[in-house]
Amino acid sequence: MPSTTSERTIDVLKRVFSRYGLPQIMVTDNGSQFTSSEFKEFVDKNGIVHKRSAPYHPSTNGQAERFVQTLKQALRAARSDGGSPQAQLDRFLLAYRNARHAVTGEAPAVLFMKRQLRIRLDNLRPNVERRYADRLHQQAQYRDKHSSVDKLRKFAVGDSVLVRDYVGKHKWVPGVIVDREGPLMYKVQVQSGIWRRHQLLPRLENEVELDQNESRQDFGSDIPVQSRSVPESSPSRLGEITSSQDCHIETVQGDSVSQDLPVVSEDVVVDREKPQELRRSQRKRKAPDRLNL
Repeated sequence: MPSTTSERTIDVLKRVFSRYGLPQIMVTDNGSQFTSSEFKEFVDKNGIVHKRSAPYHPSTNGQAERFVQTLKQALRAARSDGGSPQAQLDRFLLAYRNARHAVTGEAPAVLFMKRQLRIRLDNLRPNVERRYADRLHQQAQYRDKHSSVDKLRKFAVGDSVLVRDYVGKHKWVPGVIVDREGPLMYKVQVQSGIWRRHQLLPRLENEVELDQNESRQDFGSDIPVQSRSVPESSPSRLGEITSSQDCHIETVQGDSVSQDLPVVSEDVVVDREKPQELRRSQRKRKAPDRLNL
């Protein structure tokens, strides 16, 4: 301060109290600015207990005197570092407030602000929070790149989708997205109103109405099932089926089902006059064991 009058001292204390609040006890020396009636009126109005040290006995306020001595030593040592006196003072205060006190065992910043001040030395220490955030970001990128389910679930407002119906006779009904409430939560306009759903499927342009008995499994493997029909053989070709050629035909309808059916061979010349022999199964059949109650 350029001057140490009572008025100037009170102005500085008001600025400090506006940031950190009013103290309960204030310990000072016997300077004229602290013994004036103006200063006494100031501390009484704010409910502060003012204690003054004994005359010519500075050790009464030993904590303040010890800090003044430490500050002077640090400023003398900082002359070789260069820079303005204010820059030297700022560097010292940052180091002092972040250092652990010998009496309390904690740094002044931790006692005052409940956290450790970050300094350049922290760049060499492992940051658990940053490592955790980076790991989550990497996992999200990997999931977006390799997960087919997440790619299937990304929709925009106005997209035509299939919505899971939990009460109707159809498991999936068509709808249009009207709003997005979260990463995977949507509002969908259907025929009966607006539904909030988490499970959605893209609706293909050439997809038929879901009034057929097509089963869909859990979401993620719930993809519309397309059936492949086996072309029927003409009656004229069925008469040329022989007992010497057989084949294995698969009919895909939902799940794969294998059936042993005869195949038509175009290279076989059939003797129509020779009657075909019927082949019977030689498996021995047993009567079922029933529980007679």
